Amino acid sequence: MHNKEILLHLSLIDEIAAATIAMAVCKKPNAIFLHDIYKMSAVDIMHSFDISHVTATKILQGLTDTKLLAHEQILAQKYNIQWSTVICPDYPEALKNIHLMPPVIYWQGQAPTSSKCVAIVGSRKANTYGQQVIEHLVPPLVQYGYSIISGGALGADAMAHHATLKAGGKTIAILGSGLLRPLPHSNKRLFEEIVSNDGTMLSTFPLQTEAFPHNFPARNRIISGLSCGTIVVQAAARSGTSITAHFALEQGKDVFAVPGSIYDELSAGCHALIAQGAKITTHADDILREFGENIPEAPKDNAIKKAKETHISKPQETQSSLFEPAKAVANDTSPTGIILRHCAKPCSVDDLMVETGLDLPSLNALLFNLRLDGKIDQNFTGMWQRQ
Repeated sequence: MHNKEILLHLSLIDEIAAATIAMAVCKKPNAIFLHDIYKMSAVDIMHSFDISHVTATKILQGLTDTKLLAHEQILAQKYNIQWSTVICPDYPEALKNIHLMPPVIYWQGQAPTSSKCVAIVGSRKANTYGQQVIEHLVPPLVQYGYSIISGGALGADAMAHHATLKAGGKTIAILGSGLLRPLPHSNKRLFEEIVSNDGTMLSTFPLQTEAFPHNFPARNRIISGLSCGTIVVQAAARSGTSITAHFALEQGKDVFAVPGSIYDELSAGCHALIAQGAKITTHADDILREFGENIPEAPKDNAIKKAKETHISKPQETQSSLFEPAKAVANDTSPTGIILRHCAKPCSVDDLMVETGLDLPSLNALLFNLRLDGKIDQNFTGMWQRQ
């Protein structure tokens, strides 16, 4: 039996942490002869792996069940699932550099070999604002050859996967369960599209592992570990998303956080990360430049700059074009016109909700678009004001 299969067998034993196996291999890669392990006593395993006698005994008992290994291999072959171990050449280099790397990974679709990956994570309750941010950030990242990684969950994760597919890019979904127990069920079609479009479904858990809550911190560590950096879009103050960001920081990876309204609890986690040193992000260029990409000045930015310069010299002639789609802001009764009219002076989100009749997510989405168009911005007090 090859060492690859032996590591897989070890990873399938109940009550043996994957970290125990990975640490043992890393500590004594030349001293451990895995093919001899089936002949070892509990004492031999204890000394070879530098583990407790209790753990060594559990390993010894687990290795007697050879059907466990055979069943896993049969399932992998039946469902066209590939797998690799930390001692294999096709194991992702990025994961070899994180603390407590998973000894075994499974995947469907393309092998996770790309070194240009960016994680996008956020709340399962991500709203219209979160979706617009993600759809704004993803296409330029795809254009520069980055694969987008997320966790396959509802909300921001699914938005990131969908946006990547729409942009013609490759996306990697990392599950908190085995590949034969993917959740949520409502994302089944999405998972199929990911694989059929040269993407990857990946897990570090045995194939039939259920999505237990304690699996997700481990899943989040792999999301950040495979990525060059992690982008956080809408995160509550205490959330799994924030955990992913902290894993990224521990791994020495860049963390980017998208700001939002100070009245929105889904932005509290992003603002906390920014306060702790995460890079504030409003455009993909912010991320690409951090990764050393040569980014030319965006044509849209030039247009806004030119419009502002013209506005200074010819205020009457330029004002209506600056505030499109409303030709005459004073007479425009659409939500856009109302916002632009009231933002002639600093205006709060609460006031704008009252004036427009919009709910907070819809209003935030509209404010975000107007800000991107250079029509409004927030001043130092957080109030919205026309430019």
